[in-house]
Parts: sequence; C-alpha cells; structure tokens
Amino acid sequence: MMGRGMRVAALLGLALFGCDDADDGGQGGVDGDLPGGAVCAFDDSTDRSTAVPLTAGEAVTGALCPVGDADWYRFDVGAGQRLLTVKLESTSPLTPVEPTYAVLAADGTPLGAPRPDEVRGTPLDITHCVPAGPVDVVVRDLGDDGQDLRHGYTLSVTAAADPDPAEPNDTAADAAALTVDAPVTGTIGCRGDVDVFRLTAPDRRVLRFRLQMPAGVVAPRVVVLGPGGETLTDQANPAGVREDTDLSRAVVLPAAGDYLVQVRDDDDGQADPAVEYTLSVALDEERDLNEPNDVAEQATVLSEEAVPCVEADWSGWFEVQGTVGVLGDRDWFRLPVSTCARGILEVEMAFDTAGLDADEQRALLAEVQASVAVVRAHAGSPCAADEECRELQQGCGSNWDCTGLFNTCLPSRRCAGASTCLPEGACGAFLVEKHVTPPTGAPVPGEAPLENRVRFSAPSLTNEPIYLVAGDFGGDGLAPDTFYTLRARVRRDPDRNEPSNLYTPTIRRDDPIGLQLSYAVRRGNVAPVHDCAGGRKGLPDAGVEDAGVVDAGAPDAGPADQGAPDAAPVVDAAPVVDAAPVADAAPPVDARPPVDAGPDLDAAPMTDAAPMTDAAPTDDAGADGGMGPPPLVPGCCGPDDWIEGAISYEADQDFYVYAHPCPGEDCMVRILYEVDGGEVDQLWQVYRGGELWFDGFVPLTQDRTQPAQSGALGGLGAQDQCFYAFQGHGGGDDVYYYGVAVRDLLPDADYDAEQRYRFCVEKVADGCSEPPCQLYEDGCGAPR
Repeated sequence: MMGRGMRVAALLGLALFGCDDADDGGQGGVDGDLPGGAVCAFDDSTDRSTAVPLTAGEAVTGALCPVGDADWYRFDVGAGQRLLTVKLESTSPLTPVEPTYAVLAADGTPLGAPRPDEVRGTPLDITHCVPAGPVDVVVRDLGDDGQDLRHGYTLSVTAAADPDPAEPNDTAADAAALTVDAPVTGTIGCRGDVDVFRLTAPDRRVLRFRLQMPAGVVAPRVVVLGPGGETLTDQANPAGVREDTDLSRAVVLPAAGDYLVQVRDDDDGQADPAVEYTLSVALDEERDLNEPNDVAEQATVLSEEAVPCVEADWSGWFEVQGTVGVLGDRDWFRLPVSTCARGILEVEMAFDTAGLDADEQRALLAEVQASVAVVRAHAGSPCAADEECRELQQGCGSNWDCTGLFNTCLPSRRCAGASTCLPEGACGAFLVEKHVTPPTGAPVPGEAPLENRVRFSAPSLTNEPIYLVAGDFGGDGLAPDTFYTLRARVRRDPDRNEPSNLYTPTIRRDDPIGLQLSYAVRRGNVAPVHDCAGGRKGLPDAGVEDAGVVDAGAPDAGPADQGAPDAAPVVDAAPVVDAAPVADAAPPVDARPPVDAGPDLDAAPMTDAAPMTDAAPTDDAGADGGMGPPPLVPGCCGPDDWIEGAISYEADQDFYVYAHPCPGEDCMVRILYEVDGGEVDQLWQVYRGGELWFDGFVPLTQDRTQPAQSGALGGLGAQDQCFYAFQGHGGGDDVYYYGVAVRDLLPDADYDAEQRYRFCVEKVADGCSEPPCQLYEDGCGAPR
C-alpha cells in the first residue's frame, strides 16, 4: 500500500504538470501559475495538525509553492536517540528558492535550524540535539519570498544515540564531575552541543587544563567559568579543522569553590559525534600571594598611604614579589603618590636566577622576559568600562601630540589608550614600557650570566596614582615556580627647570628639535645672556615675562596646539665646522607662543625611526679632569647667574634657548659650563633655528663613570672656537633664539638626579673678534 507521504509526493508530481488557463506572466505570481498552464502543487501539509509523518532515513519530496509556503513534517524521536540529523536539498541547482527548515518541539519550542548564511542553495546536512518524543520539521523558503513551480526538494531525517558517555551534561545543573589527573572523553555530537564539567577547587589554586582532539570539522574551544558564572578564560583552536588539537592553558582561580569547564565548537556551528576529545585538568598551588590582580580594579596596593615626592632624596623602595603563573598573566600594582606632578619614578623588575646555571638562565630568559609598563590616568578621558579606553579623548595629528601618552597617535586621530578604565574613573594611558630582550644565537662559552632584569626611570607627570603592570613581554611565556621582585620609588625632580622637554620614552633620530625648542620658549626656559663687553646695554628682551625658569607642574600631555616650525632631524656627527657667515642663516624659532598652531603633521611617527646611537664626540674644549667640585670658569657670570639642571630620568632631554644678544649685528658669545662627575655621559649640543650647530663641545666618551668637568664653548683666545651671533640670524620683529640641549650620550641610557650641571651664557665682545673669528665682506665667521 502506498503511504501517505508517497501519495502526497505523487500528487505533487502530477500537479506540477497540470494545466490551467490563468496566466500571471511569470513564475513569481501570487496565483502560483506559469504561462503554459503550470500551477503550484497545493499540498495540505500547512500546520502542525496536518504534518506529514516521516520514517527514519526515508527521503520524501516536496515543493515550495506558492510564496510563503511552509511544509510540515512529524518525526518521533526514540528514547536515547537525541542526535537528530536533517538532510535537505533542492532537486535542481537552478531554483529561485532557498530551502531551509526549523525543528520544533511539540509545544512549538525551537530546537534547531540552519544559519541564514548556510542557506545558499547547497545541500544541508546538520545534526541537532533534541529530546525524546515527537518533533516537527518545517521546510520553507528562506525569507518566504520565493516559489518554484517546476522543482522540488528532498528531505530525510534520522536519529541516533549520542556516543558521549557524559551526556546529558549541557548545563550547569547536569554538569559531569571532573577530577584532577583523571582524563575524561567526550564528543561534540550536535550543533550547539556544550559539554559542561564541574570541578571543586580549594583556595589559592591554578587550574591547568589540556584538551586533545584529532583534526575534523570541529574547531574545539574551552571556557572556564567562575563560581559566579564569570568567564575566567576562553581559549579556542580555529586550526582544529586542519590539524590535531593539543590545547594547554592555565588560569588563576580567584577563590575556593565550584568551577565549570565547557568544551564546545568555537562558534557552536559544527559537530561530529564520530570524533572524540580528551580533557584533563590539574590544580597547582598559586604561589603568587598577590593574585588575583590581573586588572586595575584588583591592583595590589604598594602603600596604604599616599607617598609624597620630596626633593631631598628618594622615598624608600616599595617592594613586592610575584610570579608569571599563566600565559598572559599581567600583575597590576598601585602606588598612590602626592606632590608628584614634577616627580621621578624609578622601577626595577628582576626574576630570581639564584642557583641557576648558565643554561638554565638562558632557558628562563627564552621563556619569559621581564616587562614593566607604567600606566597613568588621563583626566580628560572619563570612563565607565575598559572598552571605552582603546583611544583617549585627545585629538592628535602626529605622535608628538600624544607626549606622555606613549607618543602614539592612532589612525582615528586620537591618542592611544591602555584599554583600561582605572578605578579613579579615567582611562589609563601608557607612559612607558620597558622589557628584557631574549638572547639570540648559540650560547658563548664563558659568557656572563644573563640577567632577566629591567630597570628604568620616568617622569611622574601628575599627582594621580601610578599603576605598574608586570609580566612576561608578549604574554606568551610562563614561569610559575620562579619569583620576580618588583620595586619602585619616587622623588621630586631636583631639576627646577623641568619639564624642559616633550617626553618620549626613547630618543630617536627624527625627534623634531624645533618643536622641543619651541616648547622650551613657551615653558620660559630662556637663559639670560650676560654682557661682559660693557654692561647689559643693547641686549634684547627675551620676549618672555620671566626669562628664568617657571616652576610649574608638567602638562597632562603635549597640548594639541603645540605645533612648531618644522626642523631638520638631529644627526649626531662630527663637530660642525663653521662655514661662511652668509650660509649660517637658519629659520628662527618663533619666540611667541603659537596660537592654535595645530598638530605637527609633518613629524614622522615615533616607530618609523631607530633609536639614536651616538658616535663619540671629538670636539675638545678642554676638561680639567678633576674629580672634585669644578672651579668657576672666569667670566662675568656671578655665582647666582648660572642655570642648573640634571639628567634625572631615562631619556631625559633638557632644552634651553637664549636670545640673539646683538640683533642685526655680529658679536662674540661664550657658554660656560660645569659638570659633576658621575654615570651620565652628558652630551651638550647647540642649535640654530632647530638645526645642529655645535655637537659635543663637552668632551666625553661612553664610560661607566665620568670625571667632573668645566670649560667653555667660545671665547676670545686664538685656541677658542669661533662661537658668535651673526647679523644674518633672525630678522623682522621676531626674537631669534639659539638652542642649548643636554642629554645622555647614547646608546647606554644613564641618568642621575644628583649629577648636576651648570651653565651660563655671556656676550664677550661686540663685533667680530680676531682671533678666533675673521671678518669677511659678508659677515663674521671662522677663518677659511
């Protein structure tokens, strides 16, 4: 006897070739007919009450016509056969409809369906997990806006038992037990299958899991949930579709309690009941007593009281130990400070390598590299969530508009944030990050021990708390059994001229010196010129109300209107030999603070240039070589006329300017200097209009300790360099400024807040003095 399903299919086939006089002019008419007489096969399977029964594995055919047609089928799922596989395909690749389906429970609850992106006219073959009992399979056109009077579809449904021994374990309520060192097996048997396991852990533990699975259609994913349902880690292997999976990770458990481990497909869209996975877990003791401190809100407090920055000396060290216990472990620490808007921060992080031989030290350094980042609040970027802080509320045109904010301008023309909303309610911004570089190449016999240690200092630009983030550089290593020590201290910068530069963590060859000198003018870092040739007559006003140093807190960052005339990048080369005076003219540094000058669009990004490395200067101005306090250099500068400073932190650059002492005329100039002995190799340079003029006139080489030195650039002796102010420099009403810069000789980054320097600028003669200079028809210059 012909079954009802077969009778329906036969009637549909006959109807497709029936005749009808109606003609709507096309295949998509609401009447469901075609020219020539073809009409829709109107079946009576239109709702749950008229659903056509299905037999497991037996294909049936149907047609989607007219527009909005939905064909209902009924299938009985047997006990223990929860894997329902639905196969649906069109009988012709040339069809205006996109057949899809939905599986519904008897009460109408949706149990499964293809994703819309899967319905592209290709055959569907999907397995769903369903309860025992009757289910409905409803076939329709995707969008319900098409019909096909000539072609139909085939549908078949099967049911099978789930081979996963832990099923059902799809929810927290029916989670399967998970025991340490007792691997479990399972399968992702159906679309959306989530295998849930429960593990009870004591306090202070690290959960380590390993998932192994052969390559297949499933890209496995492991999710660990905390006692409150919060996600602690979410790891997947998208490459699992083409290679075997061996996924090992660890996560710090915040407290004792029950934890859930989920195993699933990466997008819950694929399943394969024939491919089995193996899951194993271990619980290790968490040795890091600061955990959990993986985010700013959990930051370990280094001091219960606000730490003041005092000028007399450093604060004591605030010290803490921790571990990089898991991949991506980032340990946050908070140091509250006060009166530190002109302060210095010093940080050190070192892994304990005591007892390790050279090979073990090298192996540790290859696995983890000490890394510390300093994060500070950007008051102009209020926030309520981390995702609001990928960029700061500060516009920029170049990296130099993001001074003190990691000097990073994003393509969106906003300064980069640290993707962290600090507890103070403002977005965090990176100030600086320093890390150890792992060794390359084979070990060298007898090589010095490899220190896994980073030490640096940076300016503290605000009175807000300082956050330190310690971990492994790159987050791709772990050393749970090796402690690191992190320590930090602060003090007030004794250099009262600070800030005297736009801060950048690394000095680079494309640093815009003209921008730095313009900032020195606006800051008031203008050195007076003392007239040793007959009083201060004729010396120009510096153009700044207070030509001395303004003791003010540092700006939160480089203001958006701090653009400056473009300057040639600094090049450390041999000392400049003066050319004919006419060629000496250079664009002036405008003394007047720019009015909304806009961002420096022409400056190259910070990352486009390599860090600067200096050659040893050869221009010897004569050092006394003494180790004690240097004597005053004879001149007209009195004891209170000298400008004093220090290279107080890593990458500190001190910029000063002095005004042309004889505008429109020639005169001789001398810079007297005195430098304390110490670790800093102080490099002194003079600029004209942002271009390097005299390089390294303080004699030095890269050395562990420098002697105290004193001397002068320029003078009236035959042995002195021709150092002058030229009548061709400047012009108009603008004050022409020369620049004086002091920094450490690179590549070694030395700093010492107590190693002071002093200098004083003098006009020693009017006109062009011979020697050391010579007067030419076109002005004063070095003898040719």
